[in-house]
Amino acid sequence: MNLKTYFFSFFIYFLNINSYGQNPIEFSQLEGENVSTQSITYAIKEDNLGNLWIGSEEGILKHNSKYYRVYNTYNGLPESLSNRASEIFIDSNNNIWAGLEKGVCKYNKNLDKFELIQTADNINPSLVNSISEDSNSNIWIGGFNGLWKYNPTNKNLEKTTINDAIDVIFIYKNYVLCGTKKGLYIYNIDNKKTSKINLPASTAKIYYINTAFNAIYLGTQAGELLEIDTTTFNYKRTLKNFNHTIRDILQDKKNLYIATDGNGIYQLNNKLEIITHFKEDSNNPTSISSNGIYDLEISKEGILWAATYGGGINYYNINRLPFLKVQHKLNNKNSISSNFTRSIANDKNGNVWFGTKKGLSIWNRKKNSWKHLENFKTKNNTPVIVLALEADNNYMWVGTYNYGLFKIDIKSF
Repeated sequence: MNLKTYFFSFFIYFLNINSYGQNPIEFSQLEGENVSTQSITYAIKEDNLGNLWIGSEEGILKHNSKYYRVYNTYNGLPESLSNRASEIFIDSNNNIWAGLEKGVCKYNKNLDKFELIQTADNINPSLVNSISEDSNSNIWIGGFNGLWKYNPTNKNLEKTTINDAIDVIFIYKNYVLCGTKKGLYIYNIDNKKTSKINLPASTAKIYYINTAFNAIYLGTQAGELLEIDTTTFNYKRTLKNFNHTIRDILQDKKNLYIATDGNGIYQLNNKLEIITHFKEDSNNPTSISSNGIYDLEISKEGILWAATYGGGINYYNINRLPFLKVQHKLNNKNSISSNFTRSIANDKNGNVWFGTKKGLSIWNRKKNSWKHLENFKTKNNTPVIVLALEADNNYMWVGTYNYGLFKIDIKSF
């Protein structure tokens, strides 16, 4: 008999993974060698040199893959401002913009500091939540005191006619879409006129706007994902309800990511079916470290970055998705019984058998359920150490270290 033995840890390769209901993806937390990581982060963006710019409770952080550079009111931010940076935006010329409680700053590369953008009368945007850019390179700013426009050519910052507090802005053609707690406003860049879109009362508080799959999606405070018409901007339909405030909507080549404030990240396919739910798990050190997700960014290398509230910056490599790591989860019987695994075999029903130092673990991949056999009814009920497995039609041969050879009817599982 050709008994096969595989030692220590292992990875299983799957061409197609549907991991909803199981969260096998390993997240990591971003660290720097020179400073401690900020736990409360609101925004993250990557510039064209690969540097990460992070808006946090304690200032703006620049991470160059090894070290942090911290910009705060003691070093690099105007002293008149507070440290809390709620928005980071990188324009088409790779200029770095930051939205803070008391204004908007632009990064001066030559002086390595942020400089305040302000009007002649010192009335500036406040509690800035969103920054964007139109096709003419004008910078648009949304904050507590309405919508603002900055012309980088003549360096003129001016207030528009929208005075409501703005949570998000999104540029679409020659329009600025403004999401507020009172609904959705459309500002026409050409004629400077504003119109309000009628939305169902329960969906009025708009927290995020973005395009995906050739549609315009809105995320609400209540957690609803809405679609509006790309021509009239009228409400079309409510697509899903995630029951937690939607903070970001981001599409990669084939999937959609929904960041929620309180329930982690959802990954959806182009049919808006949930593929994976990334959620904090106190028993899993490689899960995402906080369910409060405030911003998402996908790098050129395929890294998904997540700015979290209380868990710092988390990330994982989307390109590694075809690999699924099977490992024991603390206090969870619906997982392999031990990470010390010595053998693996598939039975004819498609179940995967694992030989461990704590007996057998049998995984039903279709149902994502586990069954365990530890002592094989031995006299002293001690765990059986399984060294080798061999499938044989309706049976599984099990070679052990301490109790010899067993023949098990797979119909029992």
